Amino acid sequence: NGFNTDQMLKQLGDLNPQQFMSGSQGGHANGK
Repeated sequence: NGFNTDQMLKQLGDLNPQQFMSGSQGGHANGK
């Protein structure tokens, strides 16, 4: 489950980096 979540977060981060940065896990996506 965590793996799928990580994949989704990365994809969302690529599509909407600004929105993700505003999110609580923006740092994770940005870390990619």
